[in-house]
Amino acid sequence: MISRAFDYLNHSMLFYFWFFLKGLIMSLNLLDLAKSSLAPILLSKAGALFGLDNHVASKSLDAIFPTLLSGILNQSSTPQGASGLLNAIKDPSVDANILHNLPNVLASESGVHSLGAQGGKILGLLFGDKVNGLGEQMAHIAGAPAEAVTGIKGLTALVAPALFGMLKNQVVTNNLNANGFSNLLANQVPHLQKSLPAQIADWLGWGSVAGFFGGLASKFGGALGDLTSGTLGVASAVGGAAAAGGKSALGFLKWLLPLLVLGAIALWALKSCSGTPTAPTVSTAPVVNAASNAASSAANTVSNAGTAAVGAVKNIASDVASVFVENGVVKFYFASGKSDLAKDANTALTDIVKGVQAGQKVVISGYHDSTGNAAQNAALAKKRAENVRDALIALGVSADKVELKKPETTQGGGTGDNPEARRVEVQLVK
Repeated sequence: MISRAFDYLNHSMLFYFWFFLKGLIMSLNLLDLAKSSLAPILLSKAGALFGLDNHVASKSLDAIFPTLLSGILNQSSTPQGASGLLNAIKDPSVDANILHNLPNVLASESGVHSLGAQGGKILGLLFGDKVNGLGEQMAHIAGAPAEAVTGIKGLTALVAPALFGMLKNQVVTNNLNANGFSNLLANQVPHLQKSLPAQIADWLGWGSVAGFFGGLASKFGGALGDLTSGTLGVASAVGGAAAAGGKSALGFLKWLLPLLVLGAIALWALKSCSGTPTAPTVSTAPVVNAASNAASSAANTVSNAGTAAVGAVKNIASDVASVFVENGVVKFYFASGKSDLAKDANTALTDIVKGVQAGQKVVISGYHDSTGNAAQNAALAKKRAENVRDALIALGVSADKVELKKPETTQGGGTGDNPEARRVEVQLVK
């Protein structure tokens, strides 16, 4: 009799414990977690890395966090999308312990470069071609000056892998499968709907904020399943019944917690009386706990040509030649009045050379501002583009595979202090 009671309570405790854990996971607000855990670290580094003052950096992060999390939701709103995104998050290059490791990563130049390069790839995955103008949109929302755009782009590139690491922590710690991952993200809709800037939603082609999240909620509704890949799937059914009765997970926990305590006491008493051997303790890490040491450094997957935008920002702000790769486009920045290439130009051009070897052609575009002597500006922009061309030829690219476009005036005009007016872009075309 006692043995049966023990078995019953043992299974009941596991059941209620699992449902309790599910309630915690589903009530997690990822946006608040990002703001409380990541924002202070990034703000403390924004000045040194990007030359951004605290106000601009803070306003930028207020837009960056909900935008990137909304992009993640958008990508995962179908079963196929959720599965693909989950695989990307589980990649060994994503650091599940990023909440703990981020200060150390940002303390080294190599760490910043690697994280920024990884961020560029993630942003491309989430936003496609739109990523090229994302920094300008964030700057506009933050009320930042034109010269802060490049820094805000760098800041955005750091946030992306940090958010992926934060999500990986949840996935690994709570053993979430694709359905569980979708479940977790679906519960972010009400939090993000309050925070996503309407300007961003419109610019990304998502329409109104309400319409976008309404559509996502509808898509997620048909794709949700068991929380994890474990065997306690019955918890999902009970959760659905509670939701149908109009009870939130947090409301349910108000009486579930005392029940768990009483059940544990009763279970201990029964085992003591019956002499039943002590059952293994069921333990779990806190929802926000660092997941594992299995995640290897993001630097392992960074390609030789993937020089991060973040690492270049310091040089750009200091009026020093720099280069980085963003979504396949190699961007050269030059010191004022000079045409010398950055020292790591050949490394940045590696993928361009490979593309030409595969049968593609190269287009080189120079830019200048609208102030000062127009003819001199155009001549300097042309010289800079020619130097990039010569570097490609030195790397084995045939001259007939390279097209030099007429120098263009930087969008919005700009001034001599604007690094965007001192750049040359290189990209492959078919």
